[in-house]
This record gives sequence, structure tokens and C-alpha cells, in this order.
Amino acid sequence: DECPSTYSFPSGHAAVAFTFATISFLNRGSWVYLLPFPLAFLVCLSRIFLNFHHPIDVVAGSGIGLIVGVLFKELGRKIKLVK
Repeated sequence: DECPSTYSFPSGHAAVAFTFATISFLNRGSWVYLLPFPLAFLVCLSRIFLNFHHPIDVVAGSGIGLIVGVLFKELGRKIKLVK
């Protein structure tokens, strides 16, 4: 089987996983904040190994997730939701 040729760039799963991991990391309060990044990495690997995405798809999705996570953290800080 080949990777799909449509609707695969970027990986939405990777973007969501890394957004969650980034927000968790930036709002760390205990050791649990370290767990989401390895899990997000495993999500990315699963998308590649299951032939749903090419590596560049998950790299782009991961980058988007990191950026969105930082932007949401800053947005929360601006509207006084987080410290």
C-alpha cells in the first residue's frame, strides 16, 4: 500500500498531539509534563508506520503543533487565563 496522495499534508494527528504536549510542557506543575512529548512522538511514528503519512507530513504537523501551542499559551497569558 502507498501513502494517500490527497489530504495528507500536514498531519492533523501530529499537530494536535504536539499542541497538547507543548501546552502541557509550558504549564508544567509536576513531573507529568514530560509524558506528552514521547506520546506525541509515538503518534507521529504510528502515522508513518501505518502508511497514512510521509515523514515530511508529520514533521510539518509537529512544527505547526509546537507553534500553535506557544501561541495559545501567549494568548492565555494576554487574556489573563494563565500566569
